[in-house]
Amino acid sequence: ETSPLPPPPPATIVIIIGMRFSGKTSLGSAAARALPTSGNCRFIDVDQEIITRNGGVTPSAIVAGKGWQAFREMECETMKAILKEEEEEQANTTNTNTTTTTTIIACGGGFVDHHESMDLLQPQRLSTASSAHHCMIVWADKPLAMIEACHTADNAARPSYAASVAEVFDRR
Repeated sequence: ETSPLPPPPPATIVIIIGMRFSGKTSLGSAAARALPTSGNCRFIDVDQEIITRNGGVTPSAIVAGKGWQAFREMECETMKAILKEEEEEQANTTNTNTTTTTTIIACGGGFVDHHESMDLLQPQRLSTASSAHHCMIVWADKPLAMIEACHTADNAARPSYAASVAEVFDRR
């Protein structure tokens, strides 16, 4: 008689938050490539997921056509869908006793501006999504002066803030 295989280790979800131009996407994609998880680490950029799930419509176009509130709601719904898909993926992995994954998710810079989105990041909410997940939130912290310089150099493709970068930085 053989012993049953031990359950796989819990999956890990790393959620990166931070200001626009703080390096969330660069940090997340580099970490996903560098982590020694036998190819089972994936990176999801929430803004890119929004584009993919909405037929190529960019966040800038969404904000221009529907406003910031509609975009924030779409961003929140996209994150809910991602977390649900991760939970389902983990359930499938556990049922088949295969290697688990690490998923790194880079949120949009304003994700923390929406109350319902912030609720998704609360420990009790993340831990009830699946007891088989370990969740971690990472704040990509970059000095305000560097963020302002990036805004000045490359802001044309991004929806404009209704306030100065410093005011948005302080609020978040």
